[in-house]
Amino acid sequence: MIKLETRARALGKTLITLETKTGDNAEPLYAEMGYVTAGTISGYCGDPFVEQLHATTIMYKALYKVPGVSPVRPPSNVITLPLT
Repeated sequence: MIKLETRARALGKTLITLETKTGDNAEPLYAEMGYVTAGTISGYCGDPFVEQLHATTIMYKALYKVPGVSPVRPPSNVITLPLT
């Protein structure tokens, strides 16, 4: 993730978003790395082992503080990474 964030900054990106299965071990890991929970979507994340959908948690991390940019409406220079 550190390499990804470094590369994103080098490309002039200001925000990274990701999604992970709600309650998964990755969720607290991302939070420790500074990612903030934006919300959840129920019935969105497919289970790889059984035909079942789970909730997914959407998280983001601002790479730079940008005055006037709301985390709810990120700027157009955003990297979105589905990590589920």
